Amino acid sequence: MKKTILLAFFLSFVFVVTAQQYAGVTTRQADMFCIEYIDTRLFTIPAGTSVRITGERGDFYRIEFRGRNGFVDMQNIRRESRLPSPQWVTPQRYPSTQSGWEAFFLDRIQDLDPIEGIWNLSMTTRHDFWRQDGTGWDIGPIRNIPNHVRIAIYRYGNQFRSSIIGHTRAIPPLTFQNTAIIGAYLFEYYSRSFLRDIGINDGTIRPATSRGTAVLTGNGLLEFGVELQYRTESVNQRGRVVRATNWRTFQDFQLLKLLPSVEDFRRHQEQHQASSGTGFALSSDGHIATNYHVIEGARNIRVKGINGNFSRAYTARVVARDRNNDLAIIRIDDPNFTSLGRIPYTISAQEMNIGSSIFVLGYPLRSTMGDDVSITNGIVSSRSGFQDDPTSYQITAPIQPGNSGSPMFDSRGDVVGIVTAKHLGAQNVGYAVRTSFLMNLIRSMNSPPRLPVINAVSELSLEEQVRTLRRFVYIIEVDL
Repeated sequence: MKKTILLAFFLSFVFVVTAQQYAGVTTRQADMFCIEYIDTRLFTIPAGTSVRITGERGDFYRIEFRGRNGFVDMQNIRRESRLPSPQWVTPQRYPSTQSGWEAFFLDRIQDLDPIEGIWNLSMTTRHDFWRQDGTGWDIGPIRNIPNHVRIAIYRYGNQFRSSIIGHTRAIPPLTFQNTAIIGAYLFEYYSRSFLRDIGINDGTIRPATSRGTAVLTGNGLLEFGVELQYRTESVNQRGRVVRATNWRTFQDFQLLKLLPSVEDFRRHQEQHQASSGTGFALSSDGHIATNYHVIEGARNIRVKGINGNFSRAYTARVVARDRNNDLAIIRIDDPNFTSLGRIPYTISAQEMNIGSSIFVLGYPLRSTMGDDVSITNGIVSSRSGFQDDPTSYQITAPIQPGNSGSPMFDSRGDVVGIVTAKHLGAQNVGYAVRTSFLMNLIRSMNSPPRLPVINAVSELSLEEQVRTLRRFVYIIEVDL
């Protein structure tokens, strides 16, 4: 009895001097020799309990457990790691349920990286091991462990993390990073212990990290493989290794993307597609006329072509609208905007006669015809519009998508109409709203724009008129 107490005191003195810090470990059923309470020196630690090693000597670990410090036989300790393991807890601001993740990704669909979304993960694990028991190395059996799970991959800082759907812990601990190659990602896979999967819990288990490249194909398939190596050791009461096992774990990952789907992207594009029309200047302080249907439901409005510059877009807002007559007035509210310049035409409310010559300036079919202004000319073929609509003219100037909101000029270069539609069932039949209805809309405004009163192009040729007028006809882009 006295020898045992003296041994405990000797060991406590040694470990106070040589103590080292280790991560948490778990135990089998073990008896702990307590330092503080020599009279009750035996304390039973239940199996699977987490404790902390603060030092070691001979066949014993010095540990902390429930505020007590003492010694435990090494054979009763399974050390997890000497290094702190990564924290894979999903931050609280991210969802954990299937419906939560679906809403999370669909709400951000326009900003998602191709790797972000909900994936079905198929993971095949194969373990090989070599055991040294004094007779040499023997190859062990191969065991395949298939695993299927649904995970979410999401942006976290400058990387992408993964979380199992329905769990708060991000298992498996996969992270990805973008590369300079589209569709190629650097991945890192941390494994704390796959030996538990096959029931191996003895000895010392060391974590491993594997890195490599994962390639995302165009059909939503992400594939890559990892190889992890471990070593387990079984020790006797004297701390000597009596059996060592080297493990190799091969894992093949195959991820199939479930959401957002191609249909989700198509639906989003239809709901939030960018479209464009044409508008023309009403006042030098930034008032512009266009069609109501051009800006209807717009989240953002941009104007291009100010002072002939198409590389710069200015933000604008709607200040007046007339849905019945398909008219709208927007105003540039960009802090970098100064002026539209001196407008060289007037807005004429004079009635046009059948056969009067007209021409239209606009930006139709930009995807194929580009951003250069286009001119089409013709005559007023009827003083009423579709189905005898008295608010519009029928014209023969060819009209295409993108011409909506284009100004219709008479031979003097004054605006006499606003192009609004074409007849799909007839050739070279379009319609333009009369400027008298635009004037009514302007007069209804609390702060109406100051309209130009001098025509500076009436004596010019058509070519010269177009060269001057084009600087006051703009591209109207909207995000729906």
